[in-house]
Amino acid sequence: MSKLQAIAAALGFAVALCPSPAAEKTLSWRRASGVDFAKGDAQRVAVGSNGVLTLAPKIVELFATADAYLGAIAVDSQGNVFVSGGPDARIFRIPADGGQAASEPFFEADAVDIRALAFDENDNLYAAVSPAAKVYRIAPDGESRVIYEPGCDYIWALAFDSRQRLYLATGDRGEIHRISTDGAGGPYFETGETHVRSLAIDEDDNLIAGTDPGGLLMRIVDRGAAPPQGFVLYQSPRAEITAIVRGRDGIVYAAGVGDRAPAGRRTTRSAPTVRQAPPPTQTPAGAVRQQTSVIQSTRADPAALLARVVGGSSIYAIAPDGEPRKIWDSPQTIVYALGLDAAGRLVAGTGDAGRLMRIDSDTLSTILTTRDARQITALASSNGRLVAASSNAGAVFAVGPELADEGVFESDVHDAGGFSRFGRIEWKGAGEIALYVRSGNLKSPERNWSSWRAAPGPEGGVSGVPGARFVQWKAVLRAKDGAPPELRSATLYYQPKNSAPRVTAVEAAPPHYRFPTRSANARPANITLPPLGAAPSGGRPAPTSRQPPQPMTPARGYIGVRWKAEDANNDKLRARLEIQGEGETTWLPIDEKIEFPYHSWDSTSFADGWYRARVTVSDALSNPGPEALSGAKISEPFLIDNSAPVVTQFAAAVADGRLRIAFSAKDAASKIAAAEYSLNGGDWQLLAPVNGLYDASALDFDFDAGPAETGTHAAAVRVRDSQGNLAAAKTAVVSED
Repeated sequence: MSKLQAIAAALGFAVALCPSPAAEKTLSWRRASGVDFAKGDAQRVAVGSNGVLTLAPKIVELFATADAYLGAIAVDSQGNVFVSGGPDARIFRIPADGGQAASEPFFEADAVDIRALAFDENDNLYAAVSPAAKVYRIAPDGESRVIYEPGCDYIWALAFDSRQRLYLATGDRGEIHRISTDGAGGPYFETGETHVRSLAIDEDDNLIAGTDPGGLLMRIVDRGAAPPQGFVLYQSPRAEITAIVRGRDGIVYAAGVGDRAPAGRRTTRSAPTVRQAPPPTQTPAGAVRQQTSVIQSTRADPAALLARVVGGSSIYAIAPDGEPRKIWDSPQTIVYALGLDAAGRLVAGTGDAGRLMRIDSDTLSTILTTRDARQITALASSNGRLVAASSNAGAVFAVGPELADEGVFESDVHDAGGFSRFGRIEWKGAGEIALYVRSGNLKSPERNWSSWRAAPGPEGGVSGVPGARFVQWKAVLRAKDGAPPELRSATLYYQPKNSAPRVTAVEAAPPHYRFPTRSANARPANITLPPLGAAPSGGRPAPTSRQPPQPMTPARGYIGVRWKAEDANNDKLRARLEIQGEGETTWLPIDEKIEFPYHSWDSTSFADGWYRARVTVSDALSNPGPEALSGAKISEPFLIDNSAPVVTQFAAAVADGRLRIAFSAKDAASKIAAAEYSLNGGDWQLLAPVNGLYDASALDFDFDAGPAETGTHAAAVRVRDSQGNLAAAKTAVVSED
């Protein structure tokens, strides 16, 4: 307890301790969520959706090729990895012992693309080429031959059951074919869809198939001599089931992508609903999904198959009893492949950011790595590790199961909004973690920034980087004694350099009205001013501001001023209002502690005449004395006029049976704005001056008021000046026969 608080407690009253201006000016930039961390650059660091950074599984690149597209992986019984793609329909072999893949392909076909691979129990490799689909059987020594032609354009997936029967997922008639290892067989099941996009075999040796465009996940049971029985396990809201994998405990995982067409709308296309992916800035999320064929000829580019499907994707888990549930969803990310890591956890390969992501639970996912390639398109298990293929450009890499020894995470760049001083950075976590900070005045930190400065410790320390507009931090995570580190949050404190506030507009309000006080109950507005800066009626329109209309209430003798002020630091502003008469040199204070951008006061103690208002705004409420700054602006001249006009030479006479009235009106400070007359207490009638214009402070009026019946008549006139001051005069006149 402070001494002040102790005294207050002893005296029996409370003391409110308000934050100092310096405390209000100190800002913080915090990164503590999965969304925050996903904006950064992780190298050998896994990014959890729960906002935890840990070491990622060790990544070892096994193979790289100039081929744009690698779309299928298969592993033989010895652990050798085979990968295929396009645009030249080639297969490469990667040795299980970690040796380099041969520079020459293991197999080549005269086709565009090898989309699917599968091994039988004797390590014969089966490769499906498209378009003009064929299935090749390739012996371990490389000898190959075509064993089957399904008579369609596409074969999207291959799968062997336990009886060594090979299933083919085809398009564009949505058929599943089944053949033996020597190619005998034919069409097996018609899905009623355009494409069968993915296949898997469940624990009961039933076939699981995913379709396009209906987004169906189907189980097909072999009934022996009877036709196979199909059953839809789930119809996804997504258009295509791009990948299926059988997990542990009988769970089937499936990835659905794209937005499915509304019920009743049938698509007629010869390829899945994909499109060429333009640069990301040209593809808004949620755009309408185009339905175009991507393979137009036998030499079309198979990389087009990797074009981004608009509408994002979802991952579903189908329980052994058939219950489906969605366990992951994204409106932008596209899931191309599913697999299992060494621990049996579900892993997804995605695009267009080239991320490998582990699905830990229904609510938690972890980004394991982000590749320079735009898509991770195929996954397989080999010797207890996960193997992945990427495209644009093609590469194969092994994932885990051991963790990396060290990882580096670079945060996104923070814009402080202006030149700032950077103070402490503190972080929460466990294990061996070191943080570094750098700053600069270019948005991109790639060049001409400060060098990285180490922060003293997790409890925070002065970052030591020079003042600038932009700042960034990085964390180095290291395994220590077998314990992986975890970083859960990082907070950097900074203070923008104070900028002087600016008064951008000052205007006088109409006379004889006042702004309502904040403490008083607001009454219905009698008039509403246009936005600050708008031209008066009849003038040239001025650009309008964003300031809302302001109500005013009648108040005789009052005058008001309003203004607009800006502060780059969003500081609290207080204004001082002064006025100066025409020809005078001294500014007279009206109020020095105005916290709202308007003020009105009783002007009856001021002499009639022209004045200017000076508004000075200060940010002292948010800055300590030496650092407080101010800005000022002077208004255009405005008139204070509380004196009524004078009516002189008022005369009324009857001649030839008609009443004629004449008078003069004059005002000392402003122009005559209007004149009216009334006979015998009747309605007031507008008048025009003799010269026809209300253009002067002294005007003459002479007019015929109409027939005058016999008797006495009461004639009255009233005059108003431009400031709303009124004067009236009346007389009686007798009309005789």
